[in-house]
Amino acid sequence: METKTLHADSKIKQTESSDSASKVILWFVVAFFGTAILSTMWSTSEGKQRLWNGAEGAIFGGIGGGMFWLLGAIVKSIIGKEIRTGTGYMVAIGAGFAARHALISILAGQP
Repeated sequence: METKTLHADSKIKQTESSDSASKVILWFVVAFFGTAILSTMWSTSEGKQRLWNGAEGAIFGGIGGGMFWLLGAIVKSIIGKEIRTGTGYMVAIGAGFAARHALISILAGQP
């Protein structure tokens, strides 16, 4: 009987971790489409530019999330500890968005 309980507990933990990843993806999609919808409120040329900037930010955010996932997989295979959490993904995606702005400033030679 205890074996079934432990097995059920491991399924619950696995479901909780996949739920947090789903929440991160949902927030990412909402942020991207929210930017796209808001960009249509402005004039067409400005709206297109805002939509383009939002798409670029989403791409960099996705890259940041992917790098965090890869780093988490490496750490888990070496140490055996899971570092990939919903909060970590949010930070990684936010850092990806910020990295876009930082790269533009650095490459343009602005302080």
